[in-house]
Amino acid sequence: MIKRVSLDKVDEKKYFFKKLRTEKDQYILEIGGKPLIRVVPPWQVTEIKQRNDELLSMLKEIWSKTRTIPGKRIEKEGGEVVRAARKRI
Repeated sequence: MIKRVSLDKVDEKKYFFKKLRTEKDQYILEIGGKPLIRVVPPWQVTEIKQRNDELLSMLKEIWSKTRTIPGKRIEKEGGEVVRAARKRI
């Protein structure tokens, strides 16, 4: 769940930030009604990092397999794949 919190109205900021470490909710911190930052739980940051590492690994594998294929061929076949996918939608 994402909660919006105005830092203008939080009296005990120190207590609030300690509370952030233990809760599983996400927060959007605002000042003057404008979003300043989004705070996510530490476990979620770890999950995002792991997913990014997996995607980068997949991308590197694709790069290594397509290194010898000419760019024009990749563009042509990639365009065909995109057009075929769009027809299905």
